[in-house]
Amino acid sequence: EPSVRWICQFSVSDHTGTQYMSSFDDVGQVIMGCKAEEVGRRWDRREEDSVQRELERLFNAGLHKRWRIRVKSRKEFWNDEEKLKFTAVEMTPIDLVQ
Repeated sequence: EPSVRWICQFSVSDHTGTQYMSSFDDVGQVIMGCKAEEVGRRWDRREEDSVQRELERLFNAGLHKRWRIRVKSRKEFWNDEEKLKFTAVEMTPIDLVQ
């Protein structure tokens, strides 16, 4: 049986600019605050109003927060063009109250 996992693509911004990056299941769980399986179970019922509101809340959970991010970068060549690809390998929320 296939397992549901997070594959996330997002942008991060600071005073120097914006960078697009991706992450996978372990980091996706931190960003979203739940396992992908939980969302997968709800996804089939997304037409119901209560489930739709809950999914919106989940998908907006990681927005506009401050994170400490460990990033892996690598060069890729596509159509004779060199590009840098960034992957978040670890993310932890920054506690501003400390």
